[in-house]
Amino acid sequence: MKKLLSSLQVRLLLLVLLALLPVFGLAFYDRYAQRQQSARAAQARALEIARRAVIDQRELIGAAHQLLLPLAQLQAAREPDPIPCSVLFTELLKHSAIYSNLGLIDAQGEVVCAAVMPSQPLNLRARPYFARVLQSANVALGDFEIGVIADAPAINIALPVVDDTSHVQGAVFASLNQTWLRGFADAQKMPPESVLVLVERDNALGIRYPDWRVLAMRALASDQIARWASASDDQRIAEIPDADGVTRLYTFAPLSLEGYLGVGIPVHLVYADIDQLARRDVTLLILVTILALSAAWLYGDWFIARRVRAMLRATRQIAAGDLSARTEQIYGASELSELARTFDQMAATLQQRAAEQKNAVEALRQQAEEFAAITQLSRQVTSVSDLTQVLSVIARTTTELAQTDAGGVYVPDASGIFRLAVGHGVSAAFIASVNTVGIRPGEGALGRAVVERQPIQVPDISTDSEYASSAFIRTEGIRAILAVPMLRDDHITGGIVLWHRQPRHFAPSEIAFLQAVAQQCVNAIENARLLTETETRANHFAALSETAREIAVQQDLPTLLETIVARAIRLLGVAHGALFLYDAHRRDLELVVQRGQSVDVPLGSRWQLGEGVAGRVAQTQQPLIINDYRHWEHRSAQMEQIPVTAVMQVPLLHRGELIGVLSVTELGETTRQFTDEETRLLTLFAGQVAAAVHNTRLLQETRARAEQLTLVYDAGLALNSILEPSAQLEYLLKIVQRVLKADCVLFFQFDPARGALDPAFCLGYDAEQQARWRALHSSVNDETTIPGWVATHRLPLNLPEMSADPRYVAINPRMCSGLWTPIEREQNLLGVLGVLSAQANAFAPEAERTLALFANQAAIALENARLFDEAQASLLILTRLYNLSSQMLTATTVQAIAELAPQILRDSFAADTVWLHLVDPQGEREFTHCVGIDSAEYARLVPRADGLAAQLWRTQKPTVIDDPQGLHPLSRARGVKTNVALPLLSQPVNLGVFFLEYRTTRPFSEREINLLSLFANQVALAIKRVRLTSETQHRADQLAILNRLASALNQPARLDDLLQVIYREITTALSCDAFFIALRDPTTNELDYRIQVDEGVVEKPQRRPLRTGLSYHGAHLPIGGGLGCKQGIEAPIDPSEP
Repeated sequence: MKKLLSSLQVRLLLLVLLALLPVFGLAFYDRYAQRQQSARAAQARALEIARRAVIDQRELIGAAHQLLLPLAQLQAAREPDPIPCSVLFTELLKHSAIYSNLGLIDAQGEVVCAAVMPSQPLNLRARPYFARVLQSANVALGDFEIGVIADAPAINIALPVVDDTSHVQGAVFASLNQTWLRGFADAQKMPPESVLVLVERDNALGIRYPDWRVLAMRALASDQIARWASASDDQRIAEIPDADGVTRLYTFAPLSLEGYLGVGIPVHLVYADIDQLARRDVTLLILVTILALSAAWLYGDWFIARRVRAMLRATRQIAAGDLSARTEQIYGASELSELARTFDQMAATLQQRAAEQKNAVEALRQQAEEFAAITQLSRQVTSVSDLTQVLSVIARTTTELAQTDAGGVYVPDASGIFRLAVGHGVSAAFIASVNTVGIRPGEGALGRAVVERQPIQVPDISTDSEYASSAFIRTEGIRAILAVPMLRDDHITGGIVLWHRQPRHFAPSEIAFLQAVAQQCVNAIENARLLTETETRANHFAALSETAREIAVQQDLPTLLETIVARAIRLLGVAHGALFLYDAHRRDLELVVQRGQSVDVPLGSRWQLGEGVAGRVAQTQQPLIINDYRHWEHRSAQMEQIPVTAVMQVPLLHRGELIGVLSVTELGETTRQFTDEETRLLTLFAGQVAAAVHNTRLLQETRARAEQLTLVYDAGLALNSILEPSAQLEYLLKIVQRVLKADCVLFFQFDPARGALDPAFCLGYDAEQQARWRALHSSVNDETTIPGWVATHRLPLNLPEMSADPRYVAINPRMCSGLWTPIEREQNLLGVLGVLSAQANAFAPEAERTLALFANQAAIALENARLFDEAQASLLILTRLYNLSSQMLTATTVQAIAELAPQILRDSFAADTVWLHLVDPQGEREFTHCVGIDSAEYARLVPRADGLAAQLWRTQKPTVIDDPQGLHPLSRARGVKTNVALPLLSQPVNLGVFFLEYRTTRPFSEREINLLSLFANQVALAIKRVRLTSETQHRADQLAILNRLASALNQPARLDDLLQVIYREITTALSCDAFFIALRDPTTNELDYRIQVDEGVVEKPQRRPLRTGLSYHGAHLPIGGGLGCKQGIEAPIDPSEP
């Protein structure tokens, strides 16, 4: 069974059955739903029949009640007589076919009379309906039962018979037979074997249609009657198996409070149509299933099982060792076809791998032999250290291992051309011919092998157009060629070429073996090359060490440069060497040393950056090799006639600074090519000697700088011993000319008053040129001239080619280059110093620094000369001030001082006009004295409120006005351009003002202002001293007058005499022009003028009324009396005094 279930066909059938299960389920569910629908339709139909039966039953019971009601009222019923009563009921029964019997029952239940009388006495007291009649005295309906009298199913209806006192005497009854039921069943078309059921209380009786067999159904009544009391119509439905063995679907409708009428339809009739359809569908499903299983069986056998059996058969063959077995099927797009295809491919792969394994075993054997050969070759090539010997061993061994006629090893030269280093089995002429031509990448078998990085063979050169025309190949008798490149880290280090004198096709195994041999040879060649390079580098380092020791002791730059070039020639074994030094100032290279074979390039020749090989090396600061200089497109014009074949040049760099370029050259007919290794060696040598050149140049520059500083120091000492400014300047400029090797030295002196640069001194010009040069005056802000530009920017200016500068004025046409620098002292411009040379680009940055040093010395010399002049002038002024002080000490009046001071001030400060304005203590003009201007002209100078005098009076500080617009109009009219105002201060009083006027613009230094202020203070002190002396003398005179007046006033006895004494003493003391004495008369309140004199005229005494106040010539008199004079001297008069 397990084996059967494991069959693919059986599993396929099970899969089909599994697929059909949902179809069966859906069909059964559909039939179930139809059965439910048919059941609901049958239930509705039965319920409708039951309800109609209930209605007919109730109508029949009502008719029976109408029939029995008059019978119960008859006298015959109350006083029954059996015979007439029975006759009556018989007649009535004949007219009513629906009744099976009519009768009368007495109160004891005995049947008195009836249409159909029982065969023997019958008591119906035990019948339920009779008991209900007796109990309720109302109509009663009996149960559906088999009648005792008629012996047929019937429903008894009883109506009580009562007397006049309403006592029940008995009951009349009627028995309904099944005749109404037959008509009802026919009318309703009830299905055969349907049952009409009447259920009342504990009794249930059914009648089957159409045979009207009575079926007992008491169990139905006892089980269902209690639950149907409160149930709905759709709940009074039951499917019940009956006594006749038929299951029916019953539906009941209520007939009375305790009775129900039901209709039962056989179940087989209800589901007859549905069951028929179900049987048809099942039959069809079974047929479809059988067909599907058959198709699945056939399909599985044809399309699945047969292919699987074929693959199984092939698998067993492969398992048995037959790797050629296949499924032998036609492939399609199905999975089994793909599986068969994959299986066949797997079998083919296994067969191929088996063959490969067999070949691999054979290859391993062959490789073992080749490994032994390679091992032997490795021992042979490692047993020698010379590169040429190693190459010879490789050529001989590879020729023997490949069983060829000849072989050789090629190595590339510096230009990348492959040349035959060693040949085995070939003639020396063949080797020479090959090396003369060389093999470039892409040429011949080896050139293609180098480009393609794989072996290249030519089985027969007669069929190869590239070799068909090669004479030396034909001469050597070579017919077949195999070229194998030698690679190291994807870098071509050479190639092995095998020659055969017969056409030959090398097998892949032979080529692979030669590749392995080539790789082994690469390692051997590389080891030999490294050993050779190590020895060479050791020799180079020894030479570099010796060079370092030799140049370390050199302190002379030319000798050092000669040594460097000689060592470079010896180090590389070249024909010619040269050294170029870089001039950072001129930004070009100068040829300073060359040794070796003679070339026609003079020392001192210059190359611009980017020009020729040296210019390019200097510009890029990278080494450069030109192995074919004759065809180099950028070769210099200076080297056109020199037979240079190869050039190698490297820069001399010291800490990133370009020192120069070192060059080595091959001349004539030579095939030497410079290599990268030689470039590295020369670069290392250049780096070593660059520091020595830099240090030597620095040492020489330091010495030259020390010499220049010594000259500057000596010049400073010499200048200190020369007091004449022009002599100092001439001495300094001569030193500058000697140190800087200048052809001409120029000095422009700055004039602050005019803001101009004036030609002051020059060396190197003849008389005519000096005359033309001294006419070159320029403004300090004029940048169109060279001195003006230097003065404006306060920066040095170096012009390598002056003729190209529009600012330069050519005095001497031989002068080509020039250098100018400003001369400053404490940021104050003193002048411009320049040097000229007949050579272009003659002044380097060191010359700028040197000239700046001399400019500082010139500034010191000029400043010393200026200080000397100022000291001389200050001494002269101080001498005059001392003389002025001595003269002012003897002066007794302000006028004498005012006449003396302006003249001394004008002489000391070379003023055009000096005037002095003095004020009295009340601020009024007291005295004015002018020198250089008429006093009358000065009198017309009306001071302005915003003028210089007012400004000076407010600030009390010296003021210099050099703007003519700020001067008085009359001063501008006289051509005054500079005005200096000095206050005469005697703290805290301003005594007056000094004014100095210049008809030229004249700046004043702080020292000069201080001297002027000192002079003004001396004058102020002298004036104050004279005024104090005069005031003291005046007060002493006043005290003497008062003393004399007091003595005179004590002598007169009369008033008039007293007044005369007063008049005489006061006029004498005060020098009055007018005088009066007025006394107040108390009685008349009038003034009595006793004495009145006006300008020498005596007036008569007169009286005037006394007013609030009197005045005389503007002098106010108090009311008490007055004493006055024209000068306004006023004294109060006390009236109480005599």
